[in-house]
Amino acid sequence: MQHIVMLKFDKKQDESTLGPIVSSIYDQLRDEYKVIDSYKYHTNCLDLDPNMDLVIFVNIPKGQELSKYIKHPRHVDFLNKMKEIGLASKAAIDIEI
Repeated sequence: MQHIVMLKFDKKQDESTLGPIVSSIYDQLRDEYKVIDSYKYHTNCLDLDPNMDLVIFVNIPKGQELSKYIKHPRHVDFLNKMKEIGLASKAAIDIEI
C-alpha cells in the first residue's frame, strides 16, 4: 500500500526547512523501526496560494496495517514538528500498488 499525504503551512516552507525533518524521521521509520518500506517527498515548486507545500509518498510493507505507521511515536513526532512550523491543513489518500 502507498500512503500519500499532502501538507499545507500557514507560511510557505521550503526544502531547507522541511527536508531535514522529513529525512531524519522517515529514515528512522524505514531503517531503524521498519514500519515503512520506502518514502519520497517533494516540495511545491510554484508559489501559488492554493497549492499544498509538501507531498510525501510512503510505501507500507505488504500485510502491515497502516495504523502501525500512523500510531508510531516517531510519526507522531513528525506531525508535532509540522504543527510547530505552522501546519494549516493536510490531506491523505491510500492506494494499492
